[in-house]
Amino acid sequence: MLGDLWNRAVLERSIPALPLSPGELEGDAEVVGFYSPASGAGATTLACLFSLCAAEEGKNVALVDLSLRGKVRTYMGLTPDVCPASVLDMEGVDVPEEVNKAGVLHPRGIFVVPGVARTLDAAQVDTRISIKAVSLVKRAFDLAVIVIGPLYRNGWAVAMLCDRIFAVVRPCRADMDLYAEDADLLSRLGCGEKTRVILNQSTLPGGIKEEDARKFFSAWAVFPFLPEVLSGGNKRYLVISRKVKKFVSQAFSSALNTGKEVAGIGSDSGEHAGGQGRADFPPAVSAAPYGEE
Repeated sequence: MLGDLWNRAVLERSIPALPLSPGELEGDAEVVGFYSPASGAGATTLACLFSLCAAEEGKNVALVDLSLRGKVRTYMGLTPDVCPASVLDMEGVDVPEEVNKAGVLHPRGIFVVPGVARTLDAAQVDTRISIKAVSLVKRAFDLAVIVIGPLYRNGWAVAMLCDRIFAVVRPCRADMDLYAEDADLLSRLGCGEKTRVILNQSTLPGGIKEEDARKFFSAWAVFPFLPEVLSGGNKRYLVISRKVKKFVSQAFSSALNTGKEVAGIGSDSGEHAGGQGRADFPPAVSAAPYGEE
């Protein structure tokens, strides 16, 4: 059934017939995916912060928004009047040298492929164009940061192509209710061992007690609620303060280097299945309580 999904795409475009792992795509870029089981948990925000920090460290970074809402536009100040290009323009791109047709080099040093400009166009961000986008940026950049769409729509295929996946959740009941099914799907896709859970906004007013939420999600890292991040998003300019950079660098940037392995979703050990991506994570981390340096 999955193969049938790709018959037309394979005939029309020179893309792989349903690639099932990062190794089946050409290119040397590290592909890091961010997703949330429920909207508002912060996957897009953390993907943007991670990309900006990586660019500051000298990496050639592409940030691709494959979500349905396209919130990268908001947080990076790329409203449609500023950047009319979107991931849908990947339709007309056949070689890595042409990816500029679908995005823009941001003044802050990262190449951004924004999501759709209109929610009505979200249905066009299907599995085929999502895999094509990942395939192209993997060949053109050092680091590809992907905001993954819903797993039961276009996200499942993108997850399989990521070297690492960060599942971003909040300490709230909706995220808990939706997380278990997503985790089961990732495990069945062979992505469990390369996935880590980030408990974001852990000090959110009215949220589930942090200790209980961390235990429920088996969270690998915990980020407090940072008003400065929310404020930056509202201003369309995410500020990399000393505190934010500390959290992001500790949890994400270090994950690009070989470190101590720890078990992921659906795994009983730190051993990783061959061909499923470079899932070599450093030890679990925990951010300091809000207000502490």
